[in-house]
Amino acid sequence: MKKYLPKDEYYINRPMYVLHAALAYFITLITSGAYLAKLTTTIGISDEMTAVLSAVTSLAGVFQLLSIPLASRARAKRTVIPLQIAYQLLYAALYLIPFLGLSGGTNSAVFFVCIFLSLVLQQVSAPLKFNWFMGLVPSRERPAFQSVVQIFSHISGLAFTFTASWLIDRFEKSGNLSGMFITFSAVILVISLLNMLTLIASKEKETEPRGKQNVFAAFSALVRNRGFLLYLLMYLLNSVGTNLSGPFLGTYQIKELGLSMVRISVFNAITVVTSVSALTLFGRLSKKKGMTGIMLCGFVITALSYTMVSLAAPGRGFLFFCLYYLIHAIGGSATSIGIDTMLLDIVGENERVSAIALRSVIIGPIAFLTTIVMTPFLSFVQGRGNVLFGIPVYAQQIMGALSCVVILCAGVVYRVFASRQKK
Repeated sequence: MKKYLPKDEYYINRPMYVLHAALAYFITLITSGAYLAKLTTTIGISDEMTAVLSAVTSLAGVFQLLSIPLASRARAKRTVIPLQIAYQLLYAALYLIPFLGLSGGTNSAVFFVCIFLSLVLQQVSAPLKFNWFMGLVPSRERPAFQSVVQIFSHISGLAFTFTASWLIDRFEKSGNLSGMFITFSAVILVISLLNMLTLIASKEKETEPRGKQNVFAAFSALVRNRGFLLYLLMYLLNSVGTNLSGPFLGTYQIKELGLSMVRISVFNAITVVTSVSALTLFGRLSKKKGMTGIMLCGFVITALSYTMVSLAAPGRGFLFFCLYYLIHAIGGSATSIGIDTMLLDIVGENERVSAIALRSVIIGPIAFLTTIVMTPFLSFVQGRGNVLFGIPVYAQQIMGALSCVVILCAGVVYRVFASRQKK
């Protein structure tokens, strides 16, 4: 790992960010996917609403607009830390909602408000934190460093999810759901405190206050950057492709396929083992060969993974989801180490926070609407007994095929972008 972390006066930030990202990843793991579905099913929230909640992250990205005036401050640290504490405490509160004794509709409303507020605070801090840490890493080192961040998160996350899944199954067998939710809330609370300490220990580059930025002026400058516009289109297609099927897979695995939480945790194990190997390879190659070929392969392989979702059905669902997570881990590893960090090289240093915010403002609502549009389609297919045009098929299988096509389109746009940047 040390070869990916060159020493300078901000060296302490890199191991702190690696640890910080892993701790934040733990919270994401138990407040999303099948774990979120387990909580929402207990509360009495429908499959359709669970899918919408899974996609609310994209919609909350609009609030990254608030990070633009905050970026004018000399120190991002003073802004990021309180926002970080607040949104993680709200996540801890989610698992306490079943104890409020409210009606089903009120439960859903309280749950939605809590998760939305936590996501808003998280999104406001995200551009400031990303620019704070990644802006202090040399440009050529960023993909390799990003691979280190993800490798550590995946390995530590594997042990975390196995433990969480084991606890869920154990509590369910004993009929003690209350104990399960209290335990998860306490775990999130401890993680949030540790996460705060990593931010406190990190250094920040001193800058002069730039004065409040005009949001529209910042965006106007960015839309004249053709490289940024191509990047934006690529990122949009990638997000839409993911949201076409991703938010619906958790309930599909639990209900239609009838998979246990332990079996679902096997998917994470496959992801971790594959991702660690792929990230190590791609991290080294990025320093020697650059990111163009790696990104192109990543989009193609990711698209292929979604064909496995289209083939997953009762009786063979576990097998094809194993293949999906295996292939998706390879493709996702290739694209993930470059898709965010490359933005820092496309725009100027003073435009970075604005560029990250604009990306979320445009892509977030569209990705969210993608899930909203697919929700009635899910109800339609389920209402017809999972038969479409006389063919037995589940909505999630069709969604997987659509994701494959859209991700391939993202790869085509990236090819155009890469050619332009090279010229």
